[in-house]
Amino acid sequence: MPATTMATVEEVKECLLEACPGADVSGVSESDQVHRITGEVRWAGFEGMLVQDRWGHIARNVRDRLGARGLNIGVLYLLTPTEKLDD
Repeated sequence: MPATTMATVEEVKECLLEACPGADVSGVSESDQVHRITGEVRWAGFEGMLVQDRWGHIARNVRDRLGARGLNIGVLYLLTPTEKLDD
């Protein structure tokens, strides 16, 4: 069985933008240490959505699309444009 090539950060950003048109994905990057794609996704479309619904949206539209190639997607913070992460 051939090895699976992990998704690139560019591919993940492309999927995120297709799932969340107009989102700010500039905070999404790849960790040099473990090749995990992590970061913040800011999208007005998350407004009024529960956290589990945000994750469901990403799972259906990004993770499912990439399949095993998306196994390197780590923590993505799914935020509205006005939400802030606690320090």
